[in-house]
Amino acid sequence: MRFWRLAREHLRTMGVLLALTLSACLLVAGLPRATQASYDEALRRALSSGGAAGTRRLFRHRGLCP
Repeated sequence: MRFWRLAREHLRTMGVLLALTLSACLLVAGLPRATQASYDEALRRALSSGGAAGTRRLFRHRGLCP
């Protein structure tokens, strides 16, 4: 009960903390997706501009192709 009484007394502070927590969670949850999208786009560009020789060179460099 003590928590709810303190929350009621500091309602605006709790609202600000809630907003900051939610925005931080959304940023942390969206960050991997954003970075993965940028890596995917860079890989698409490298594969489309290099042709067959560029593709083989890229995969050989990564150790994915003999």
